[in-house]
Amino acid sequence: MKNRMVIDQSVASPEIVLFHVNAPLTKKRTSHFKMPLRDNARLNEVGEECKLLLRAIQFFGVEEASVYPYKIQIKLGKAFRLDEVGDHIKARIATACFGVDPIYETETVFLANTKLV
Repeated sequence: MKNRMVIDQSVASPEIVLFHVNAPLTKKRTSHFKMPLRDNARLNEVGEECKLLLRAIQFFGVEEASVYPYKIQIKLGKAFRLDEVGDHIKARIATACFGVDPIYETETVFLANTKLV
């Protein structure tokens, strides 16, 4: 089964973004990372795909990331608010996370059109 991801912006804070996936990213209950990533030993807590995802999203102004088996929660820096950018930026984050183009790989990644609270 291919990985699927939903970007969920229904959380109360515009700095917090949830990525829901259908394949487990880690065997641990939760792993928390501060950006930029410097602790390679801690990165071994998560799988290879999740390592790539974390390294990709750190370039989008992410300050912190918490990894759960089926979810990644990221905290964006103050200068980067996902609610103030268009869908093309969200799509670029999805592309960076899973290495696919959501325009052409609709079965692999899809973006949820959720409303910010």
